[in-house]
Amino acid sequence: MILYSDPADSGSDRGDVYPNGPWLPNTGVQRGNVKSIKGDISTFLYPSYEGGYHADGEELAKIAPKIPVIPIPYNDIGPIHELIVTSDPATPEEWGNYNIGPSAENIELNVKTNDTLALCRNIIGVIEGKEEPDRYVLVGVHRDAWIHGAVDPVSGMSTILEISRAIGEQVKAGWQP
Repeated sequence: MILYSDPADSGSDRGDVYPNGPWLPNTGVQRGNVKSIKGDISTFLYPSYEGGYHADGEELAKIAPKIPVIPIPYNDIGPIHELIVTSDPATPEEWGNYNIGPSAENIELNVKTNDTLALCRNIIGVIEGKEEPDRYVLVGVHRDAWIHGAVDPVSGMSTILEISRAIGEQVKAGWQP
């Protein structure tokens, strides 16, 4: 399956694209997946922690997605659309001027993935409250990145690091929430 964002849904047809606006440029790649599983697929619906149960091999193959999916930018979908010359069954009118196949030629999709379990650490700081120590305020940010490495989470990460630094200084000076 080839996954791309239509400009009519989230891109240039809606308005100004990044960096001049909030919409996805036609060179942008959609992030996400087509299988609605949150978290670590190998621990399906359970926390993922070191020493915990992780499905692998045949068991993991039973729950892992069966259809290869690759996200591509809208600018790259044109040649593929040109190969799809018919719509059988007919495309719903609200979909616009798209044909859904079959294609005039076979399209080969090669997807390479790296299915590796890797350690990811959570950093947790605790400051006990003075008057209500049993109450919590949680502040967090994601540290992973789908694309562009550290650029993805850096705004949230820099904000939380600065909050941590400022609160840490207050705690060192004797403040207690």
